[in-house]
Amino acid sequence: MKSINFILIFLINTAITLAGVNKVVKLPDNRNYLPVRSGPNIKDKMVEKLKLNQYIYATESSNGWKKFYKGYVREPYLQIVQKGTTYETKTDAKFRVGPATNQKLLKTLKKGTKIKYFGNDPWTKDWAVTNQGYVIAKNIKKSTEQTTESKVIPSPVPTPRSVKSLVTTLLKSEEGKGPNGICGPYRDHLGYPTIGYGQLCEHRVVSSDAEARAACSNFVNGCTEAKALEWLGNKIDEIINKCINGYDHVRNAYNMASDKRKAILISMAYQMGYDGLAEFTNTLGLMAQGNWAAAADNMMTSLWARQTPERAERHSYVIRNDSCRSDICSKYEW
Repeated sequence: MKSINFILIFLINTAITLAGVNKVVKLPDNRNYLPVRSGPNIKDKMVEKLKLNQYIYATESSNGWKKFYKGYVREPYLQIVQKGTTYETKTDAKFRVGPATNQKLLKTLKKGTKIKYFGNDPWTKDWAVTNQGYVIAKNIKKSTEQTTESKVIPSPVPTPRSVKSLVTTLLKSEEGKGPNGICGPYRDHLGYPTIGYGQLCEHRVVSSDAEARAACSNFVNGCTEAKALEWLGNKIDEIINKCINGYDHVRNAYNMASDKRKAILISMAYQMGYDGLAEFTNTLGLMAQGNWAAAADNMMTSLWARQTPERAERHSYVIRNDSCRSDICSKYEW
């Protein structure tokens, strides 16, 4: 097992309302657009397309999807943003959930009220996307008084030495050595070419051990136990920088966690990929609230838990108890 994006890891939960401006920060593989769908499922009809760096005002976040007035967008391709340009209302202005006067009214702000502007709506250019919702663009203007951000943007999470040590020993136990030894390429249980401690050689399925050896040829030369640990350490650093710090809701959960719980979150991202962990929206929300028991329960209702039940049970135990079972702690070297 290693960093593989599981396509669907949805938890059965009630929706969490989370309004705010979101930016398209990446696109699906082999596409130059982000699909907007009629419902929160990749099988639902595509109704529109978003481009990279476009902004939307989302009114709801649930099970890895964001809802806005056009439809539903997959959350891993979006990033919540707060840093806009300071504008102010030119008159008493109405802010809505969508760019039309028949869309639900969110609020009316007095003339001169400071807001944050991000750009005009991709489809209705005479409406603006702001931190208060959609507003007719001519009713706002750039403020001559650029105010300080009212909301502090969290700084990147450092990598505590204790966390990296914990997750290194944990992943050595969970990933283990392949059937051909630490430097012997093999096909993992999903058919991906692998070497070392779950080091993915190429992100594609291969049909034979010979293909796995060919895919891992660049890794075999110079491979040692120390090199395998180096690969593992580099991947942990990458997860911290690109996954933990790359998604606000993941970072919020991580900031609330103890060192052992942090190690579990990194392990989950290592196993299922950044998007896979990020799609645990409700579970991560519960973690951010410090509700570890409910978060542990949610983990066990996922597709991930059905696919790797024993690993999921071990991880959820740590999330619930901030400790592992005595028989597992010895394996983790905790």
